[in-house]
Amino acid sequence: MRSLLRVLLMTMMSCLLISGCNLSEKHATQQILKKMIGSTVVLPEKVTCIQGGYSFPMPETLRTTPKLIVFVDSTECSKCRIDKLVHYSGMFTLSKETNAFTISILISTPKLEYNEIYEHLLYSEIQYPIYLDDNNAFRRLNPSIPDESMFHTVTVNDNNEIVLVGDPVYNDRIMEMFNRVFEIYR
Repeated sequence: MRSLLRVLLMTMMSCLLISGCNLSEKHATQQILKKMIGSTVVLPEKVTCIQGGYSFPMPETLRTTPKLIVFVDSTECSKCRIDKLVHYSGMFTLSKETNAFTISILISTPKLEYNEIYEHLLYSEIQYPIYLDDNNAFRRLNPSIPDESMFHTVTVNDNNEIVLVGDPVYNDRIMEMFNRVFEIYR
């Protein structure tokens, strides 16, 4: 597993070198990725799960399974980001088909917007679980995850250690690496 992590880290860094970042940005990004890979993600104790018009607590089983975590913090327009969540339907289908991972879409909402976001999700057409964190616990519990939203989608193993950083829905290279990570769980 460790060798797979090294290969993925090197591949991610290679992708950065090919991308349009200048050298100082690439170096800074590489340092952030090195710090993130292998760090443990802690899911908050108190979050509300909304799915199919119902709300309930987050299932405990979610804490011990490999997963893709998509974190939407309060610096992003929550309603705008919610509207883009339909793009994850393919990932939820893949999750069900392979049974190799789960998906946790976690939205950190400011207290003043919680009710509005909660209602928006309850009546949305999104049929998969969305988790609401109304006191920004995820951010406090995971200081290794930077503020920049490009680092807010991570893949973790069954020990909640980050094995991949990036969004497979919006990046084909990340999707290739994501598939390689979960080949071992199939």
